[in-house]
Amino acid sequence: MLFAAVLSTALFTAPAAEDVDELLARAARLAELGQQTVAAGVFGQALSQRSLEGDLLAQQKAARAVLSFLGDDPEPSWLAGVLGNLPAKQNGVFVSAHGLARVLAFEAVATGDYLIGLELDDALKTHTKLRHAGEAADSFALVGESLSKLARFEGGAAIKPLQKAFKQMIAEGWQEAAVHVGTELAAQLVQRNKPDDAGDVIATLATGFSGGGDLRLLRRWCDLVDGRLSEVPSSVLVAHQALLSYLPDDTPSQALDEPAGEAPDAGDDDPGAAAPNDPTSAVIAALSGRRAVQLLSVERDDRVLIVKSPLGQGLELHVDIAAGVVIFDHEGVVFALDGAGVTVLAIEQHVLRTAPQPPSVLPPGHATYLLADGETFSLDSQGGIKLR
Repeated sequence: MLFAAVLSTALFTAPAAEDVDELLARAARLAELGQQTVAAGVFGQALSQRSLEGDLLAQQKAARAVLSFLGDDPEPSWLAGVLGNLPAKQNGVFVSAHGLARVLAFEAVATGDYLIGLELDDALKTHTKLRHAGEAADSFALVGESLSKLARFEGGAAIKPLQKAFKQMIAEGWQEAAVHVGTELAAQLVQRNKPDDAGDVIATLATGFSGGGDLRLLRRWCDLVDGRLSEVPSSVLVAHQALLSYLPDDTPSQALDEPAGEAPDAGDDDPGAAAPNDPTSAVIAALSGRRAVQLLSVERDDRVLIVKSPLGQGLELHVDIAAGVVIFDHEGVVFALDGAGVTVLAIEQHVLRTAPQPPSVLPPGHATYLLADGETFSLDSQGGIKLR
């Protein structure tokens, strides 16, 4: 598999210091010439150098170029090319190594192709060594471990880490992750002549779609089942089959994933959103100081996210955890909540005039941080993200 080869040749090597603007220009030229996989690696080098600095706006500029290159439906080899050059032991603000690794782990589950598992195992385990990586990092490290074992044809040994990760994902309500990991777990259990256990996994997943639940995710789960569990005993899928009536028969597979709008483009000069004569956002003043200043915190308390910011007149919101993307702009800090996930989208010089229309699904390049119950996500002015 091409994207595994990309990772194995470049995984987490520190690129030689080079002008970031020159790297970004070279990557753009390579992409124009049709050399997207090579371009991805150069984009990753540029972002890596910026991510290790304390300049949040400079990091955003590089991340914006990377996200524009990746788009809404990037090839796995492009994701791997960027990932292979990013520092895994870091919480990237806009794009992160472990965030891309999670996307590629879902790809491995969807296709049943585990070759990339060896490299993803390294990325996901390395991230857990970060002091403030969060509980989701540990959970996904287990997924990386299981994929690595499957790549070595050690399917029996992959069951335990899959079960442990699945249990935590269900308990924390990380539904998208649970759908992928649970489907893989069910597939492995069937291969080991445990159809009843596999059926229990599917039934557990089905409880998360009461009344149809998140129809976008339900459609994606149906696609996963069609691709990975089409030949399992019918008894395994009883609970899943009972959910199909919630999906219209004429709904195309991609229809529920089509964006309802676009996330703001970091640094974009859109006169409909903000204009140069608008008041400067408070976040810009916070970035000019020498000391790190907290810009945003999001605390999870059971099924509620408590959003706070000291910028401007201050902010405190209590948002129920629910399916769907919601975008906020507070004093130039533009962020999204997606279930129990938090994503920083942009740092704007001016407060947006109108709230941006959220997409139904955030593009896979964005770094999303899943919060466990009791955890707090925080972002500071020097580009540091911590989960405590």
